[in-house]
Amino acid sequence: MQLIINPVIGMRKNKKKLQLFILSLFFCISCFCQINQDSLLIARGEHWIGKPNNVLFGLSKPEFGTFKTLEVTKIDTPTIKSKATQEGFLTNHSIKGKSTINKIVNEVKTKYYQLLLGSVTDSITIFTEFSIITHTQKEKQTFLGFLISGSNEGQNKTLNSYRDITGAISIPLDTLSWSYSLEHLENGILNYGYLNNNHDSLIIQSYYNGLKKGFIIKDQAGNHYANLTYGLSKIEIWIRKDISAFYQKAIAALFAVIVSI
Repeated sequence: MQLIINPVIGMRKNKKKLQLFILSLFFCISCFCQINQDSLLIARGEHWIGKPNNVLFGLSKPEFGTFKTLEVTKIDTPTIKSKATQEGFLTNHSIKGKSTINKIVNEVKTKYYQLLLGSVTDSITIFTEFSIITHTQKEKQTFLGFLISGSNEGQNKTLNSYRDITGAISIPLDTLSWSYSLEHLENGILNYGYLNNNHDSLIIQSYYNGLKKGFIIKDQAGNHYANLTYGLSKIEIWIRKDISAFYQKAIAALFAVIVSI
C-alpha cells in the first residue's frame, strides 16, 4: 500500500512553521533591544526612589531624588463639559425581563491644573500647566425606555473611560519651549505620547511591570532617556546623566504630572 502525501498540506505546515519562527525571532530581537537599552540607561543614568504622596482629594504631590512637588492645584477656570448622543438606540432587557430602550452618550470633561516642581540642587522651580480631558462613554436609559420597563434598575452604566493630558513646561534660564501630550491614557496604558521642544521630539511609551505602571521616554532612534515605574507607595525613576540638565528637568516635571494624576 503506497502512502500518498498531499503536497498542499505539507506546504501549509511549512508556512506555519516559518511564520512561528519569524514571530519568535522578532520577539527575541525586541527583548534584546529592550534589555540593551535598559542596560545603557542603568549604566548612564541617575537612579531615584521616591513617594507619590497620595492625598484623599485632588492630585498627589510626588517627590523623588532632588525633586519635590511644591504645589499642584486646579486652575480657577470653569470645567468645560460636553455631551453627544450616538445615533441609534440599543435595546436590551431589564432584570425583571421587561424590554427597555437605552442610548449611548459620549461625555467630555476638561479641567486645567498647574504644578510647581522644586529642584533642590539649584534651588529653581519648574512650572507646568496642563489639562486633563476625560472621555466617558455611558449607556443611559431613555425616558421612553423607562415608561416601557417601569424601572431604571441597572440601566445606567459606564462603558469605558480614558483621559488625554496636554501641557507645557517652563524652566528658568532655559531658552527651549517644552510641550507634552499623553493621548488615550486608560488604566495606565498609553496609546501615544510625546515630549517636544524647539529642536527635538521624544517618544513616551507605557508598559506594565507586575502591579506597577511604567513609562519610558526615548528619542526617535530608540535610545532610552528615562524610565518611570510607580505604584501606590513607591516611585522608581532612572534619568540619563549624560543629557542636558534642561532635558532632565523637563522629564522630571513630566514624570511628576504622570504620578500626580
